[in-house]
Amino acid sequence: MANLSKLIKNYKGDISKVYVNSCLVLSSRVKEDTPIEFGTAKQGWISDGAPNLFQNFTYSNNVEYIIPLEYNQHSPQAPSGMLRKNVRNWNSIVSEQARVNK
Repeated sequence: MANLSKLIKNYKGDISKVYVNSCLVLSSRVKEDTPIEFGTAKQGWISDGAPNLFQNFTYSNNVEYIIPLEYNQHSPQAPSGMLRKNVRNWNSIVSEQARVNK
């Protein structure tokens, strides 16, 4: 986290663009990693609107079996989960977007 804070402090580009693009990359990766049997879980991902630097971005899924699927209790196709795996990579996603959006 210290590296991310340092990156943000010294960043000269549009931090809002980095945040928005990072949220979009994260949500895209979560959806990509969601196993497909019938497509219900994959299509169940929704956001609370467009990412905005001044508001929390919420990405959720109300499919009844999404928690067992996330924790590998429903299908062995996502052993590391979809959301947990990608949230762990948040700092690298932001760093990547900062490099791309200079």
